[in-house]
Amino acid sequence: PRPAPYCFSFREELSMLETAMFAICKVFHKYCNVEGNTCKLKKPELKELINNELPQFARQMQDSWTLDQLFTNVDEDGDLQISFQEFITLFSMVIVTCYKAYVHD
Repeated sequence: PRPAPYCFSFREELSMLETAMFAICKVFHKYCNVEGNTCKLKKPELKELINNELPQFARQMQDSWTLDQLFTNVDEDGDLQISFQEFITLFSMVIVTCYKAYVHD
């Protein structure tokens, strides 16, 4: 599928960052449960997403975090599901960690 027109123009090529943003949306949607107009991840789906799409992070997480702690910290509204906005919060934490490692290497 092509990106929504209100998010991206229909240029021939997306920039590297636009491609990354679209990929994040696609990955989230691949694992989420669609109920009505909402798409959310329950804990098993989040675990599957992390293990399949962020395997290096998953290995690191086993040393310092449990999935339960991560899920609780990210589930801001306490509905036991992760919305896209909450997922972006999680993803931001991962990116910041990766960036710190990148800058210090």
